Amino acid sequence: MEKNKKIINGLLILAAVQVILLVVVNTFSFNSIKTRKADKTLLSNVTDKNITKVKIWDKIDGFTLTKEKDAWYVSVEEDGKTQLLPGDQKKIADYIATIASLNEGTVIYRGSDASSDETYGFTENNIRNLEIYVGDKKPQALQLGNNGNIKNSTYLRFTGDSKIRQVNSNIAQKTDRIYKNWTRREILPGVALKDIESVKLSGDCVFLKDNYSIKKQISEADKKETYVVEPAISGELDQAAVGIMLGKLVNLKADNFKFAGTVEGKEVVAQIEILCKGGKTHTVKFYQATDDNDVGDFIAATTIDNYLYLFHDDTLTESIKNCSDLAKKN
Repeated sequence: MEKNKKIINGLLILAAVQVILLVVVNTFSFNSIKTRKADKTLLSNVTDKNITKVKIWDKIDGFTLTKEKDAWYVSVEEDGKTQLLPGDQKKIADYIATIASLNEGTVIYRGSDASSDETYGFTENNIRNLEIYVGDKKPQALQLGNNGNIKNSTYLRFTGDSKIRQVNSNIAQKTDRIYKNWTRREILPGVALKDIESVKLSGDCVFLKDNYSIKKQISEADKKETYVVEPAISGELDQAAVGIMLGKLVNLKADNFKFAGTVEGKEVVAQIEILCKGGKTHTVKFYQATDDNDVGDFIAATTIDNYLYLFHDDTLTESIKNCSDLAKKN
């Protein structure tokens, strides 16, 4: 009995030793070390909280994402002047988090020649350059190539370094090259459909040739909230059509920003006044775009901010309707 007990204890000790050896071997194996190294942070002393600026450019153009008073802006050089445009806060914050979480990945090529640059996307026409700033410290610079051959991965290298890495991040896909796609182009930020009490529309142009008001009221019959228009239309008002138009209006997104010039002296061709709960009023005035550098048909100015927005006429025609367009169709 005692002998069997010793044998069992010995086997248990042997099994424990084997488990320990397996753990040690796995922990210090080449692949494990390689994996841990690949997961190490790529950039030094960078977090999503301390990044203050990111420059993005390629062969054709460039812009800068810059943080001021906890808000992100898009800085663009146009005609020798710097334009600071409102940023898409969610998109930029997500991108900054992506940069901060970049890992060292795996070095897959250690040279640089025309063939490898073509293979991994580091050609003049494809390469995207990044400079990441933390305060006034020297920026850390990266070059992005193609998406990697593993899902959600990217080929990248430090600027000036020939080593190409494949990192577990889709940063190449997220690095949009068009500056306006990083901006907040909604002209009525903070205005919600549920807060609107009334809207007055007037205009004499291609997208609005009418003068009427939309108001909310409580129906006496079923005590539900409905829309009415003044002056009254011929036929029955399509409540859904009114709601859709107002929804498009509060989410109206400009096609671009007007960089140079003013609207001073220009004739107002359309105007929208929005009365919200609490008595707050927002006004949008539209002007014909006539300056040579206006990439659009109309300019919009609002009482919410000092930016001038550019619209193509089809964008406005799609969103803003004449009163007769809100009648139910037979």
